[in-house]
Amino acid sequence: RKCNVKSVEISAKDLVSFKYYGPCAYIIVNDAPRLVEASIGDNCAFYFLKYMTVFSDSLSRLQTFKMDLRSIKIIRSYPKFPMFSDLKHLDLVIDAYDAYDLLCCTSFLMMCPFLHGLKMKIVVLTRWLTGLGIGRKMKVQKAKPHHYLKMIELGGFLGSAINWKLAEHLLKRAVSLEKLIIDPRVASMKYEEECKNLEKMLAARARAKHLETSLPPKAELVIL
Repeated sequence: RKCNVKSVEISAKDLVSFKYYGPCAYIIVNDAPRLVEASIGDNCAFYFLKYMTVFSDSLSRLQTFKMDLRSIKIIRSYPKFPMFSDLKHLDLVIDAYDAYDLLCCTSFLMMCPFLHGLKMKIVVLTRWLTGLGIGRKMKVQKAKPHHYLKMIELGGFLGSAINWKLAEHLLKRAVSLEKLIIDPRVASMKYEEECKNLEKMLAARARAKHLETSLPPKAELVIL
């Protein structure tokens, strides 16, 4: 049953967690001083991303934040991101051709100065998109070191050019990294079906092993 939500207003002093997956809605956070966890997805994610500065007061207190960006439009330019001063865990579900720019944008990652864990799940990896030339010419800003990021998990890592560019950029930033987790099993449904073929699964894992040479000293590579 469809629900035509126009706006969501939050005023709850004891609210600690908020989750919204649905149509675009104007979200107002008036009074939620204990809000430390938020999860946003579906079409609402585009609105939230575009007007993120409106929520700057609430975002500054978040410790865990998840965005499912699979349904958003391709964004040609990103807004100025507010400071996520308390954020410890960031979880992104992305299409490789849409949200890759988001993570590679210096202003976004550096607005999470105390981030400990970063998890990315790539659900549409894009043989057909790269065949169209999408995702090949990506502008990546010069990496600045991130001194608190200890764990990175990349799901849907198949060793494509897009995967490598993303992984290498993150590894250049994460100078204090302790663990890199690679899960080649999490990808599009089509690829998951292909991965029933053991030979192809082993090939994806073998490609991931080459990331060991890019790890910071003492960091551990875990391939699932």
